[in-house]
Amino acid sequence: MELDYGTPILKVQSGSHAYGVAQENSDTDYLGIFVAPTKDVLSFGVKQTATHDIEGDIDITWWELTHACKILMKGAFSALPLLAGEVIEATDDGHSFRANRSAFLSKQMLEPVLGFAKSLGLEGFDMNDGSGLFPPKKYAVAYRNLVIAATR
Repeated sequence: MELDYGTPILKVQSGSHAYGVAQENSDTDYLGIFVAPTKDVLSFGVKQTATHDIEGDIDITWWELTHACKILMKGAFSALPLLAGEVIEATDDGHSFRANRSAFLSKQMLEPVLGFAKSLGLEGFDMNDGSGLFPPKKYAVAYRNLVIAATR
């Protein structure tokens, strides 16, 4: 892993593949964390906190470590793959981040995920309904599964 704006430490599967709802024509999404150079962290200028790279049907979103931690502490659904998604590449620091993932799990994160899943009445929902669509219930199930995986 190489980036112009920092050192990558973690890259995980995200999007429909991470949530188990990928279709044949789904693109491949990744979410990653990078550590900004010390000179950038200590500078008073604008800091790179996030970037988005697209190459064909591969979509990679990179978050600077501090930015990723802030997003996780707010309980953002979009950050859950960092805690429980399939690791594609990781440095020792990336593995350490994942080993401490329980530090980011809080009621603030769990309540919206589980509440959303419950509000959709997931009981009896067929994940293989053949519609070719991604009903919100599929995403709720996927998010719930990610949270459960992250707590293990």
